[in-house]
Amino acid sequence: MGFDTVSNHARTLGLVELAGYEKFQEQPGSMPTEPPTRGGLVRMSSIGEGILLTPLQSGALVSIIVNDGTLYDLQ
Repeated sequence: MGFDTVSNHARTLGLVELAGYEKFQEQPGSMPTEPPTRGGLVRMSSIGEGILLTPLQSGALVSIIVNDGTLYDLQ
């Protein structure tokens, strides 16, 4: 798939955005700007090396998967 494709899919799923609750301490997630060394794309895709998510972003990602691609407001 390649690094660019994986990064685009992650951005499409909202992994680098705020979850939308306007919490003052919430930080956006982050994605690497280039493939990690020591295993590159495989490590990034399998164990998430270099990807940082908040608990709310993780919950939103699971919600998208469970709801067949639809993201409902987190509650």
